[in-house]
Amino acid sequence: MDVPESTLEEYVGVYSLGPELTISITKEGKQLFGQAIGQGKFEIHSQNDRVFFLTVVEATITFQRRKGAVESLILFQGGQKTLGKKVE
Repeated sequence: MDVPESTLEEYVGVYSLGPELTISITKEGKQLFGQAIGQGKFEIHSQNDRVFFLTVVEATITFQRRKGAVESLILFQGGQKTLGKKVE
């Protein structure tokens, strides 16, 4: 799905998934990328304008908004659901 670049730009930031784990979401052109601390950068592909999937591992990311602003993401991986608050 082709997600507007303005929407992708709103997802850019750093998300805290725990005391020792953050994921940085970046954008290059019309493509989002993620990178956890100490790991390589990976592509994030759109399923729709809120839900994205990874191909490096079987996982999805859903971005959540509150009052119009992106406040967190939910990482679904290996049967686990992890909330990541946007900190930057």
